Amino acid sequence: MEQKQLSPGLLLDVKGNLNECGYSNQLIKEYCRNDIKASKFRIKEWDYYYIGDSEFGIALTIADNSYMAMVSVSVLDFVNKTHITKSPMKWFTFGKWNIPSTSANGDLVRESKGFSMKFFNDNGNRHLVCSMKNVSKGKDFSCDVFLNQTNNNSMVIATPFNKKKHFYYNQKINLLSATGWFSYGDIKHEFIDSAYGVLDWGRGVWTYSNTW
Repeated sequence: MEQKQLSPGLLLDVKGNLNECGYSNQLIKEYCRNDIKASKFRIKEWDYYYIGDSEFGIALTIADNSYMAMVSVSVLDFVNKTHITKSPMKWFTFGKWNIPSTSANGDLVRESKGFSMKFFNDNGNRHLVCSMKNVSKGKDFSCDVFLNQTNNNSMVIATPFNKKKHFYYNQKINLLSATGWFSYGDIKHEFIDSAYGVLDWGRGVWTYSNTW
């Protein structure tokens, strides 16, 4: 399949293969989990947000990878050069987490004992409200962050694997202006004018063995 600029339409054909592979600056191909024809164990869907400034960064993830799903929180301290991550997992979810089929709108909420992850998205106006108990050494995490898009363009790729019915559809929205705050243990940090975020939006069917 020749790499080219994507045109609007369905991402997958009736056999579950990419109608086109290539790139775009908008999410113009329509993804639908029900169009996938490969093994349900191979389907991966995630929303990953990073928000940061010169002092701190936080990463927030909700992912349903079919045989396992997870929420994840990372805190990066650039001044002291430390980082910590906690990623509670659930097994054999197979799409039950109902991750939205588009990045344009739709809320994604996961709550369980020890964490609450809420990604609200009203036509691109994003509000992330998250908390997690005992991320490390008894320190709890919470955040309340607003993200607004400053650029209408993003980076979109539709990539085939060397196996039929396997593909990776990805969008990265950069330069999201960020306001809000996070707390971790005795740290409370506000994101103001110098803070930005990125959304890494991924959907696809991955082979068992691959190279990133």
